[in-house]
Amino acid sequence: MHKPLWVVALGLGLLLAPQWIGAQVQLGTLTGSIFDVSGGVIPQAEITITNSDTGIKSAVKASSAGYYRVPVPPGKYQVEAKKEGFKASLATDIVVAVAQVVTIDLTLQVGSSTQTVTVTTEAPLLTPSTAEVGASLTSARIPDTAH
Repeated sequence: MHKPLWVVALGLGLLLAPQWIGAQVQLGTLTGSIFDVSGGVIPQAEITITNSDTGIKSAVKASSAGYYRVPVPPGKYQVEAKKEGFKASLATDIVVAVAQVVTIDLTLQVGSSTQTVTVTTEAPLLTPSTAEVGASLTSARIPDTAH
């Protein structure tokens, strides 16, 4: 007897689900907002994210609220924001780990779009978009002072 097609499809789906779920966990996220020098958001700015190791680029537009969010594989990145009438802003040396959310806010200055302002980032001690904090603890003995 032949098994119904849906049973075969369900079996294949269950076999492939762990690979699909595992692939989703392997990503990190680059997120942030685009501002002008007065602190106002710049809507619809062009965002280019480049993997520094592979050269692969992703291009997105910031939302109407000046916000962007892009899932990326772990690696080292640079983020560039452009908008007509503003100097481009570039953040370099951004390291994204597995399942880490890295926030890179960029500020665009009024000027020619052929000019670029470069910002170099350092690894954050905290991940402000999550409740994660990294630390190492060692055990210590506290002397009993009550006699």
